[in-house]
Amino acid sequence: MDLFPTPPPETRYSAAFERCWKTHPVGTKKTAFKAGEKAGWSDGNWAWLERYLEGRHKDDEKWLEGTYIPHLSSIINGERWADSYTRKKVGRQTVSPDHVESADEIAAKLRAQQDRFAEATAQAETRREMQRKGLA
Repeated sequence: MDLFPTPPPETRYSAAFERCWKTHPVGTKKTAFKAGEKAGWSDGNWAWLERYLEGRHKDDEKWLEGTYIPHLSSIINGERWADSYTRKKVGRQTVSPDHVESADEIAAKLRAQQDRFAEATAQAETRREMQRKGLA
């Protein structure tokens, strides 16, 4: 009888998971890896989550305060990337993810503003032309 049990085989983590874990080493490493395996995650999923977590660590007001930072396995199991959160204060206001505009939305607003300016300019030109001809 063996008095010292044989240690379990070491879990082999992918390089992508290791980078993700380095970004967010909260909770138990093995549990986080198993959550990803259970969800059928590939290296691409880990890379995506790593980028998301890098941004969230810089941006989430509560995470910056250290008041609530979920375990990596909880983020995966609960799909916590879909949760809304309060972003850190910028200047005097707090920016919420709901208020962040996409590049397409900003471009559409800019085009609308340019259209209004072009229309106002055309109307002013028409008035000047009418005044010049003595019709106004």
